[in-house]
Amino acid sequence: CLERGKDAREYTLIAYGGAGPVHAYRVAKVLGIRTIFYPLRAGVMSAFGFLVTAPSFEMIRADLAPVESADTARITAFLREMEAEGKALVATCGVAASRLSTVIEANMRFSGQSFELSVPVNGALSRNELARIKQRFFDLYEARYHRLNRDVPVEIVSWRVIIKGPSPQVSIAAVGDAGRGKQALKGHRKVFMPEAGA
Repeated sequence: CLERGKDAREYTLIAYGGAGPVHAYRVAKVLGIRTIFYPLRAGVMSAFGFLVTAPSFEMIRADLAPVESADTARITAFLREMEAEGKALVATCGVAASRLSTVIEANMRFSGQSFELSVPVNGALSRNELARIKQRFFDLYEARYHRLNRDVPVEIVSWRVIIKGPSPQVSIAAVGDAGRGKQALKGHRKVFMPEAGA
């Protein structure tokens, strides 16, 4: 956000995680954020997310090559091996093979750069698909960085295969009226507040 000229003070800080809510106030103060949102079950939100996300496994294989000279036959062969390995691993979670999905991505960059963008691969890998992958890279790069130089060579750094199962069906019970705050009070203790000097 900041690198695009957006002002953090115009946003709401969402506090979650084991200690996130404890530190949220001071983080917001440093950034000049005026509103903090503490969601229900904030302290266990990360653990809850782990439980409700789809079982998945991803593998990455380094294979540096300019887009134009990438060996589609060789790459297709090792992508199939990676897919078979990933499906076998996700199947150990009790997911039927028929319920698994595969996502393939090429991690790409302009030659000389030290960071990549993940670009989706659609369908069989062919010379035509490589050309489309390159165009998708241009589109993603321009959308993220607001600039583009098509004269710089583009290279594929690595390939990613992601195997996913279905998301589990989860039912969350609604929380009733907790009543007045005094009913939730457990006790009192001293707290150090740097702003107050005590």
